Amino acid sequence: MGSIVQTLFVQQPSTLASTSSTPPDQCKTWDAFISFRGKDIRQGFVSHLHDALLRKQINAFLDKNLDKGQEISSSLLETIEKSYISVVIFSENYADSPWCLDELVKILECKKTSGQMVLPIFYHVDPADVQELRGNFGKAFRKHKKDVKKEKEWRHALKEISNLAGWDSESRNIKSESELVEEIVNVVLEKLNNTFKGDYENDDLVGIESRVKKMEELLFSESINDKRVVGIWGMGGIGKTTLAEELFRRIKAKFDSHCFVANVREEIMKQTSNTLRDKVFRQLERKMDI
Repeated sequence: MGSIVQTLFVQQPSTLASTSSTPPDQCKTWDAFISFRGKDIRQGFVSHLHDALLRKQINAFLDKNLDKGQEISSSLLETIEKSYISVVIFSENYADSPWCLDELVKILECKKTSGQMVLPIFYHVDPADVQELRGNFGKAFRKHKKDVKKEKEWRHALKEISNLAGWDSESRNIKSESELVEEIVNVVLEKLNNTFKGDYENDDLVGIESRVKKMEELLFSESINDKRVVGIWGMGGIGKTTLAEELFRRIKAKFDSHCFVANVREEIMKQTSNTLRDKVFRQLERKMDI
């Protein structure tokens, strides 16, 4: 995959489009929350996964608190609530951390109360060991001081989350860790895209499907030239920007970098074309949001 090189030129855009992968939502600030045992995999698998998510412009929260105590912070609980997806990475010593187990309880709560999507990853650990608390995973869990209420909550959360469809790093279908990361990122992106379809996807927009397909044909038809500029021409208010937004939503997963800029003429009048160009480049490089 490469960066988007096709350009959509919208004459007289009528609405302002969001340039973030996250739609305007007062309740959500993160695309994904990553729950993991830092001691096990922070510098390896987690860092690769987080970087890959960022390259796809997925706003993923990664807890950088290296010195976690016994009690999970209220701010972290709030972060879980404000995430669309939770990615739970079960490693051998995951259950050794009361902090991680409390995260898991909160994640399960969000799944049940707000429909949060949860994706488990079994990293060098047997899913059955997580479900039945056996082997080294079970030993890690049994290190905790007896707290009947918490232990019941933790057991329930482990059972429920580990029974969800996810990934097993030891699966024969996964040839390498890089392939595992790529597959996870693609699934996360697909689920987010389905969530972020937008208000314009309704029965009132008659005929948009055929127009989007026509645009896709223009952009991706076979040609020796790998760069395309496609113009959408017409008077204001007829749906040019809506069409461009929907096309962008559908094709952005094909590329490592992507950026949507609306009201280009107005933006250039407010600032120089070079300034706007630099902002676009920074957005593509994930250095800042426009």
